[in-house]
Amino acid sequence: KAEIDIIVSDVEKDIEDCDAEIDRLRSRILVLQNQRRLLEKYRTYSRSLRSPIRKIPNEIVLQIFD
Repeated sequence: KAEIDIIVSDVEKDIEDCDAEIDRLRSRILVLQNQRRLLEKYRTYSRSLRSPIRKIPNEIVLQIFD
């Protein structure tokens, strides 16, 4: 009976370790998802800088939309 108790205790510890690692990885995934969202926004902004209207001097754009 003592051997079985030791085995059960070891398995329970392994389960706790797995749960802790799952929690750690979930937190890391959230960080990476947020980082990815920020990078996507930056990519969109960066692409917008290539827009043809951005190459027109501000004075001309103001005259067009004035």
